[in-house]
Amino acid sequence: GYGLKASIYVNQGQRDLAIEYYLKAVDLNPDWNWTNLLLGLEYITKKDYQNGLYYINKSLNGGEGRAWPSFYWFIGRFFHTIGDYQRSMKYFRQSFILQPHGGAIRGYFVSLLSLHKVHDAINYLDSACLILVNEPVCSILKFNAHLYLKNYDQAERHFNQFLNDTGKPNLQDSIRFSYLLKETGREKEANLIMQNCKIAIEKQLSGRGRGWNLFNLAAIYAIQNDNSSSLKYLEAAFDNIWIGRR
Repeated sequence: GYGLKASIYVNQGQRDLAIEYYLKAVDLNPDWNWTNLLLGLEYITKKDYQNGLYYINKSLNGGEGRAWPSFYWFIGRFFHTIGDYQRSMKYFRQSFILQPHGGAIRGYFVSLLSLHKVHDAINYLDSACLILVNEPVCSILKFNAHLYLKNYDQAERHFNQFLNDTGKPNLQDSIRFSYLLKETGREKEANLIMQNCKIAIEKQLSGRGRGWNLFNLAAIYAIQNDNSSSLKYLEAAFDNIWIGRR
């Protein structure tokens, strides 16, 4: 159908064609929430915020397709990226209620952190992770929370637990761990991790996720106290990062 064709164009980076076919899909079924949501996200990718917000709000008011955890997760992610953290927590919570999953935990936790409610975030993890036992996201988020509070011993303990659970952190968590190492006097180890992260990032800069990779480079240079390079990459990141899908 039109929605499938639109998703193919999204993956090919052909945004105008994706919007054209999502609009055709909406004409056929105006009340299907998923199509309205995806159409709204595509408009916002093109910085057409008026149409984007219209279709996202329409997706919340429609009558079909809302009983999916991922639907509310996308809505929560959208509100988080525009800075409406109270509404983002509402929809992450709804996603978790429909089906407990690590993505909803992460979203709710990060929204609390964005409101500087670090202790509330830790308390939330303690309760949510009783439901999802042995969920690796719990360990890595506790690492992030304690790192934020500069509780380095506890942060490292949770990071090691995460490694035991999964074996490998992502780029951002590796960068954060390099910060912990630097702050605790292990600069040689920190620099080695950052150098490896730079190599990995440079291989990905021409692909999807360019904005976030530029942001990661900015973080590395900030840890290395190279403020000039950090600001340069930070400015470039904001020119490339969209509000939640890259």
